[in-house]
Amino acid sequence: MCIRDRPTPEPAFEPEPEPEPAQPRATSVKATIIDPQEDADEADEDLDEKDGGTKTIVIRRIGRVATGFALIGMGFKTLLFGSKQEHEREAERLQRIQQRQQDQMLKAQRIENKQRKQALRQQKQQQKQRQQMLDQQKKALKQQKKELKQKKRDMR
Repeated sequence: MCIRDRPTPEPAFEPEPEPEPAQPRATSVKATIIDPQEDADEADEDLDEKDGGTKTIVIRRIGRVATGFALIGMGFKTLLFGSKQEHEREAERLQRIQQRQQDQMLKAQRIENKQRKQALRQQKQQQKQRQQMLDQQKKALKQQKKELKQKKRDMR
């Protein structure tokens, strides 16, 4: 048996013939045209009759476009003014800075007070030294006076 004599296998996939385009078919539809304003007026009248003359406000969900604009606006607000967490962090940072400044001021005041105390001690020591010198001078003058008196007596 030769390769040529073998039966040829049938193709596994046979393309289906393309269907012919369907002719558009006319269908009958029963429709009424509604004027949106008239429809809204009728709904309001129905509500007035049911509730005894009160009107209710129907809250509608905003659409995707409005939601997108709202998100974009929130993003700009965050970029320009920062987020709540950033404000809190900034407030904490400012508090720490103020606390450091107060601590530095207190430290500077303590140093000034120490320097003043030292200056007062030095002034007191200088006053004591002056007083001691004055006392020594007084003693020396008294001694001289005594000596002069003694000389006077001796001369008489």
